[in-house]
Amino acid sequence: MASTIAHHDQPGSTHWTGSHEMTVRVFELFATLFVFGIVSIIGGIFQLRCGRASWIAMVVLLGLAAIMYFIGQDIMRLGRQ
Repeated sequence: MASTIAHHDQPGSTHWTGSHEMTVRVFELFATLFVFGIVSIIGGIFQLRCGRASWIAMVVLLGLAAIMYFIGQDIMRLGRQ
């Protein structure tokens, strides 16, 4: 994705048509998704080692899911403009 955005002016390449604000929001969504995956892995390791789910991991994952929802809504709003 970063390569597509950085080299959008080369002929024959894929083009990114989003605004600067949309680009920032998309990368925020990717970063949140990456953190979600890391927390999921850590929570899974904790569960395997301790035999119980981590409440902290679950709360953080729910919070990240809410953040991803609102960032996604913002991206959809920007796409309609």
